[in-house]
Amino acid sequence: METATDEITRLDVAAQAKGGQAATSRLRWTLLFLSLFITALAIEPTASFRETLLLRVAAVFLSLTTVILWSNWRYKLFLPALLIFSFGIANAFFRRPLRTKLDWSVSACWFVGVIVLSSYAWWKQAGIFATVNSSGWEQAQSKVDAWWCVLTAPERDQGVIEFSTGSFWTGYYTYRLMRSGPCWAIAKLWNGKVSARSSYRVRELSAVTLTTLPSGEKQVTIGNSKMRAVNLSMPNLANPKESILPKSA
Repeated sequence: METATDEITRLDVAAQAKGGQAATSRLRWTLLFLSLFITALAIEPTASFRETLLLRVAAVFLSLTTVILWSNWRYKLFLPALLIFSFGIANAFFRRPLRTKLDWSVSACWFVGVIVLSSYAWWKQAGIFATVNSSGWEQAQSKVDAWWCVLTAPERDQGVIEFSTGSFWTGYYTYRLMRSGPCWAIAKLWNGKVSARSSYRVRELSAVTLTTLPSGEKQVTIGNSKMRAVNLSMPNLANPKESILPKSA
């Protein structure tokens, strides 16, 4: 049992690294266009010396980051985290003076909410990516890659469970689940397509349950997350455990 749990944990880490590649692919193109734009501004400067210097440093850093993101270097995702944090620090030097408590509050919320959290998210993803791309993870990578191809195929495989969250508040996500041995492979897709918002996890069988609510609606629980299942398509061969909730008083 302990060995199976360890194996599922490794597969889950490998799946998270695979899911993060969609965001990385989008970021590469964004940084490519941004680096070209910043480089064009830096070639014909019209700003002050300090601003021109910052533009040229930013152009070099952006270009270097863009090139490295296209490489196979296992530590490459640490660069976006450093880039975002550096942008936040540099931006602080060019903001208008903060004279009131409101200015300080807005600036602090912006820095923490946008810069710090974004940097942390990329730093965490970078650690996962670096780990999975080290020696000894080839088998786990091979498995999650094969499952990902099935889960994201245009034509849904007959062994794949699919449902959507179906509302503005839940993000119009489509979930696809496939049972493989002692675990579920779970893809979370934006409007049914792979995008920067997609995620990929591997969970033990007991982590996924299907519940029929008193209203007749289906509810899927994945770990600690409960969500309404809209347009549920579920082949019999992959039924998760189902239970009926008692009616509320």
